[in-house]
Amino acid sequence: MGKKVVAGIFIVLLIGGYFLYREWDQLKVVVPEYKAPPEQKVKLDQHWTEEQRHRFHYTAQGTRLLPYEWFMALEQPCFSIAGCEPFHEKTYLARFGFLEGDQDPQLNPDALPVGFAKQDDFYDPESKGTSKVVGLTCAACHSGELYFDKYAVRIEGAPAMIEVAQFQKALGVALILTDKMPFRYKRFERSVLGPNPTDEQEKQLKSTLDSFISRAMYEKSDTDKEKIYENAA
Repeated sequence: MGKKVVAGIFIVLLIGGYFLYREWDQLKVVVPEYKAPPEQKVKLDQHWTEEQRHRFHYTAQGTRLLPYEWFMALEQPCFSIAGCEPFHEKTYLARFGFLEGDQDPQLNPDALPVGFAKQDDFYDPESKGTSKVVGLTCAACHSGELYFDKYAVRIEGAPAMIEVAQFQKALGVALILTDKMPFRYKRFERSVLGPNPTDEQEKQLKSTLDSFISRAMYEKSDTDKEKIYENAA
């Protein structure tokens, strides 16, 4: 490895270390450790078919968290040059209170938690185009589970126990770290675009990510200023 490469890596680490030190309180995400639910799953008899359950859990309702490919490529907001585990990993999302989902070839092909919906034709009023996104449904907040002895009892329509504020923060921090850390960004870029993207594709992805983060930061600043809702995170 050449001296210039080593020097470049050192500079990146130095800048990254300073950034993390300065922003540590803002970037820290606090969530409980993962606790595996009881092994025996019980679906309460509420006169719902499996098809109806899946439609309630995974039918898109017009919301957007992120472009779908971004969400599947995003890493958890940890600080590691070597890489972090996927953000969509089910035990990580369970730490925010999201319930384990079932794979459905049409509605939930990647077995995301209950309340996460894939939409292939989301219309963006700003770009005037359609794209594939992941969003939340009512089921994210209105699907509950009670634990008793060896049983995990699923109740459709019951209140969920999710940490919405910390989830929002974790998602935002993961995006910011992806944007600011070159090694992390290259992994993200490769996952989203594939191994041989064109220069134009690379520029478009970076521009879109920067614009997305900028808009999200503006919205957060505006909601904080107007005190639209409390966000303890």
